[in-house]
Amino acid sequence: MRTAIVLGLAAALATGARADDKKDKAPLDPAKLEGTWAFVSGVKNGTKAGEDGLKGMVKITKDKITMGDGAMAFEFKYTMDPKATPATIDLEITKGPVGEGSKAKGIASLDGDELKLCYAPEGDRPTKFDGEKAFLFVLKRKKD
Repeated sequence: MRTAIVLGLAAALATGARADDKKDKAPLDPAKLEGTWAFVSGVKNGTKAGEDGLKGMVKITKDKITMGDGAMAFEFKYTMDPKATPATIDLEITKGPVGEGSKAKGIASLDGDELKLCYAPEGDRPTKFDGEKAFLFVLKRKKD
């Protein structure tokens, strides 16, 4: 289950603007994603993520997302289209205990220190922030 949560988060991180605010918001600035994030909540295909699946930090750089540690450490490369509405993100696992080479498509939204990531480990890119048929994670920026 942790692998699915990690895959879900990665896809969500790759995208940027809120679908419901698309006319009122400027494009997502990918530089604002850089930093350390903590999980607030998660839903995977309609099922809430358990506390164990929401532990740990997520670190985002300009082209890489890392999460977990030790034997459960994952690294993803990602690309975004911040001008899309909502912003889109494409993820690929580059290092990890499982799933290397796996890809996912998603959308992302940044509102202050809250990042929403919604992605589909398989199939089409989600068009809205809904965890019923995709993975949806909410993250909060960790203060230094």
